Amino acid sequence: MKMQWIMPVLLGTAFCLTGCGKGNEITIQRDTAPVVPIETAVSGTSGSSTESGTGTNATVKTAARRTTAVKTETSVSVTTQHTADAAENTAPQNNGSSSGKAAATNMLYGKWETVSFSKDSGGRVSYDLADPAHRSYYVGLELNEGGQSTLTVGTEEHSASTSMQGSLLTVCTVDPNDPVDMVFSVSEDRTQMTAELMNGRIIATLKRISHDFSIKDFLNAKPVQDASVLIGEWVYVNPHSVPESVIEVQADGSFFETLVENNLITAGTVKAENGGYAFYDSENHLYLRFTPDPLTPNTYLDDKSQGGRLVSIAEYEQPNDWGYYDPVIYPATSISVAGLNGIWKNADGSGESFEIYDGRSIYHGRFALTDADGKEERGDVRLQYRYNQDGEKRFCFTFYGDNGKIYYTLDASGSIPMNDLFGYQSGELHFIRQE
Repeated sequence: MKMQWIMPVLLGTAFCLTGCGKGNEITIQRDTAPVVPIETAVSGTSGSSTESGTGTNATVKTAARRTTAVKTETSVSVTTQHTADAAENTAPQNNGSSSGKAAATNMLYGKWETVSFSKDSGGRVSYDLADPAHRSYYVGLELNEGGQSTLTVGTEEHSASTSMQGSLLTVCTVDPNDPVDMVFSVSEDRTQMTAELMNGRIIATLKRISHDFSIKDFLNAKPVQDASVLIGEWVYVNPHSVPESVIEVQADGSFFETLVENNLITAGTVKAENGGYAFYDSENHLYLRFTPDPLTPNTYLDDKSQGGRLVSIAEYEQPNDWGYYDPVIYPATSISVAGLNGIWKNADGSGESFEIYDGRSIYHGRFALTDADGKEERGDVRLQYRYNQDGEKRFCFTFYGDNGKIYYTLDASGSIPMNDLFGYQSGELHFIRQE
């Protein structure tokens, strides 16, 4: 009788170790998924000596995903913990002999879902399924002992086969038209799993749950996504962190991109598609496509350029200590610091004067200021902007001394020829060109 009981367990263990195929290769089957036990080791003989990377912060390995899997990894970071509160840490118990119950406590059968995100550096990322953009990063597992297992990525369910080696659980979807392979690292106490997303940039933590998946609230009623979140000005930054253009998105869905290098303008429309935002040019050709960065608010990643990103101009252009901004795109007019080169005298009769000469660029020059006593100070003069009381952007010339002092802010009117400079907004200051 004892031998009759041991043989099925040994056969089950051997079948488990075969996983999704030799060498973790997937055997694709249509309309059905193989039922593979997650783990059938009897308590005390689970082969723990072969496990590696166990524990809460174990390193996770994620198999290469194809287009659909990558497409689902597009989200912004978030904050509701309703899924975490619902997490259960106890393993389900099977009916049967006492030996069978002891083995079941080490099994992973049941439902698991994402309860939190963290950065690869260890920092926590907020998490909230109420935000449509964040649902695409959801991961759920239903590990079924008596039938098909399923992997849920975003709001898409996939029938899947499973295998386990040491502390690594491999989940392989069986649909040949939509293949996804993911590897989960199981903690030693079997209470949680972790999986890499965004090529390891964020780590999803899953815990066992006793209710249905939270994501299923959205499976049959996917949220309507639109491009209204992009209304405003954005800076496109290339993989070398250099700003290449400014993109302005209008309320009607149109956009205008202005290149930094030559002020060349491209116009088109933007649409919300497949968890991201697609920019089409005037001939309706796909021009750019961005997906939300789950780690950085108001930032979107370029699908075609590794490291390229779209950043809110409010996030990118930050004011200095005096409230002035350095623009990414300068006004497409004759306004420049180079147009001020020459000598200027204060119209108040004090004898104060300054000379402006070439600096780093036509928008960033140098000046030498001589006061009424003949004392000279040198510094930088820049073309910058500030927002007026009506919230409008106003360009101005700002004079910063090498001693750290700000001397003047003068209105950048762009008039030609520029023979008079007036105080910014107040109009009290007045300098007249001498030569």
